[in-house]
Amino acid sequence: MMSPQLYSTLNKAWKTTCRVVLGGEVGELKDYEEWLGEYLPPVGRVKSHVSGRDVTVANPRYCDGARFISMDEITGRKTEPLSINDIKDMDSLVRAVSERWEYTGNRVQGNSSMVESSDIVMDSQNVYNSTTITDSAYVDSSFMMRTGSKYSFGAGYAGKSEFAIRLFAGFNDSRVLDSSLLADCSDIYYSHNMLGCHDMMFSFSQRHKRCCIGNIELPKDRYVALKSKLLAEMRDDLVARKKLPSLMEMVREKKGGGSLSLEAVDEKAEMEPIEKAFSSTFRVLLGGETKGVGRYEKWLLKSIPSVKETQSPFGRRTLLPDDEALAYFSMLPPGRTVSFREAMALGGRRMDEKFLGSLDRIRDGLGEIAFFTAEMADGEIRNAIESPLVFNASNVYRIYDATFCEYAGLGSMSLNSKYTFGCYRIVESEFCLKCYNSAHLSRCLEMDSSSNCTGSMFCHNSEGLMDSMFCYNAKGKRHAIGNMELEQGKYKGIRNSLIGQIAGELEKSGDIPWSIFGISGKKSKLHYSEYMR
Repeated sequence: MMSPQLYSTLNKAWKTTCRVVLGGEVGELKDYEEWLGEYLPPVGRVKSHVSGRDVTVANPRYCDGARFISMDEITGRKTEPLSINDIKDMDSLVRAVSERWEYTGNRVQGNSSMVESSDIVMDSQNVYNSTTITDSAYVDSSFMMRTGSKYSFGAGYAGKSEFAIRLFAGFNDSRVLDSSLLADCSDIYYSHNMLGCHDMMFSFSQRHKRCCIGNIELPKDRYVALKSKLLAEMRDDLVARKKLPSLMEMVREKKGGGSLSLEAVDEKAEMEPIEKAFSSTFRVLLGGETKGVGRYEKWLLKSIPSVKETQSPFGRRTLLPDDEALAYFSMLPPGRTVSFREAMALGGRRMDEKFLGSLDRIRDGLGEIAFFTAEMADGEIRNAIESPLVFNASNVYRIYDATFCEYAGLGSMSLNSKYTFGCYRIVESEFCLKCYNSAHLSRCLEMDSSSNCTGSMFCHNSEGLMDSMFCYNAKGKRHAIGNMELEQGKYKGIRNSLIGQIAGELEKSGDIPWSIFGISGKKSKLHYSEYMR
């Protein structure tokens, strides 16, 4: 339950957001929590092994039998020093550390305040019932919000966005209601796949348009009058029912797409710059030379959600992320889910004007224009290979969501980063292998939920580390192993030996048996069905 102080703050923010987005208030925040939480991914509720208290965990990947602790319980806990025999090789070090290791939930890092029932929150204020929030404020029932986002309610997978109610997958957007896959947009209502658009309602796959309803461009005065009428209907429905239907629910399923002609596109793929980037990243972190990125595919894709292939109603191949954190995409109507190129071609369709006038009439007319995609290719793009969602990126290979990114491969959500391989939601980082839900990392390997770390590996819930390994719940340490700081020369000797062992395993088989998610407890994957609701 939210504390009175935080509820008062977020309730005021909710009412402000409703005035900005809906043109008026619709009541108390507490009455809309269920509706706002519909797009949230599964969240873990585990027990602290110290106190038995509930702990919120955003990540589903930890091993069976893992010990958990709440972030507010780690202060003052002492770590038993390791002996020299504990760190003679990787296996003995992992065994020794596993006896002490504690995975942490309710994680709040950096300059954060007023955060409750949330996990992986960095440099953010006034956050409730949310996960993976960075540099954001006034956030409720949201996830994966970053880069100065604020006034986010039921929003997710977005950056640099404000005054958003049920926004999914967006960047640099403001004043949004129940819309998805947006970039550089404002005043968007019930729309999908938009770039550089403003004042749009019930529109699909549009670029640099204004004042459209049902993909129909209208004179501004007519648009403003219709928008005012439709928003009044929405406010009435919210007050009466405490929710509105989603855009997917408004669209009736359609079986079969008929024919849709597309011009052939000559797509050139150059693996050489990507291979060079991987080789450079490997050399910086592990030394030695690689045998090509494909050699390490099994290792790099561990704990990375897959991308599944499906067929559009027009008979063409389309791709969807198979990621429970992005469960929104699984809600898309199969008979209306298309590839990006198909979506852009379908964006030329217009709703019959006879359907304009009321929410019910518009719903009747959506059938001809409402098609969804989980793909996007916009901005300045160069050499994006088998990557379904790319926005201002170059030289990326098999990445779902490369945004302002270059030289990355075999991962998901490389954001404002470069030279990252096998990573999941890595933000403003470089030269990283197998790092997850982390920001501002450099030269790091196997890091989870960490920030502002350099030259570190196999660390969890840590910030400000430099040249450290196998640390957990640590802050500001240097030359540390298992949370124990060592003399620089001794640390480097041990590190070089362990790096040699890791590199040797990779050279031999292209894989290693150690993972940041398997240090505490049994060495098997923790599934959503066990701890995730």
